[in-house]
Amino acid sequence: MDLEELKFLDKTILIKKKENLNDSFKIKSYKVKLKYMEDNIILQKKIEEILNHLFFKDRSISSKTKNSISKIIYSEKDKIIIIITQNGKDIIRNRDKLVRNYGWFFYISEQHTEQKKFKEKPKKKAEKKQERTISSEEFQYEDLRIPLKQKENMRPLYHTKEYRHYLKIIKSENVKQILLKDVLNNLFFNNESIPTEEKKGIRKIIYYQEERVIVIKSLVGDEMYENLDSLVKKYGWYIYITGVPVGKSDISIAIDKIERRFDLDYFLNISLIDEESKSGDIRLTIYPIILKVFLKRMKKMR
Repeated sequence: MDLEELKFLDKTILIKKKENLNDSFKIKSYKVKLKYMEDNIILQKKIEEILNHLFFKDRSISSKTKNSISKIIYSEKDKIIIIITQNGKDIIRNRDKLVRNYGWFFYISEQHTEQKKFKEKPKKKAEKKQERTISSEEFQYEDLRIPLKQKENMRPLYHTKEYRHYLKIIKSENVKQILLKDVLNNLFFNNESIPTEEKKGIRKIIYYQEERVIVIKSLVGDEMYENLDSLVKKYGWYIYITGVPVGKSDISIAIDKIERRFDLDYFLNISLIDEESKSGDIRLTIYPIILKVFLKRMKKMR
């Protein structure tokens, strides 16, 4: 017999079981925690055992928070417990601990009825999500400190034919996605197929966890591209190798002005020559192109 209510202090909390939950509850953090539970073989405890421990034994969640809960909805199949409360910050702060202890994801909602949540909504055109940075740090390799950024909502630039090709290999061969830090440690300190010259030429690294893409901005990357097949199958990530910008360009600024303003008179009194400079030199932005990588990538994308 399914649990229908729970008594806590002077309050009766309604308990409702659902076979399947709407996709609106399966947010990104849920998918991350679900994978974490699978990877770490965290057993899913019975709902009765969870509620008894959570309300009467767990001291990490305050009595005030527990007493604010008006309803609990759960789905064993989806491993989701929905807590209806106006005061759920305590549970959100301890969500990782709850996942480890109980093998369920805790979803917090202020809605007092699930009617709106479970009602099928007409499908809308998906809004384009903007790329954003999640975290920034540095990776140390010998005397180099390489900027390392994690981003989400990968830009279309990296959704190439080559990326789709390697993603298909990763999925069809069930290639395990190695932790990013382990990938970098192995690539820089243990992988002898990549020469030191190329490793020292890396100037920036960006990675997209969900899309399994590591973008390496480097001065040279020929051997890395030569070994791309083996790197993908070893690490479970697609590696996109590209050049890096060097310096500021006065000419590119002028071209930008031309593109924005097609008035020829606008440039009558503008000179690209630095009058204060004795040599009259003009600084340029140079984008080094990894020639072999560029040609091979173009060949694959044809």
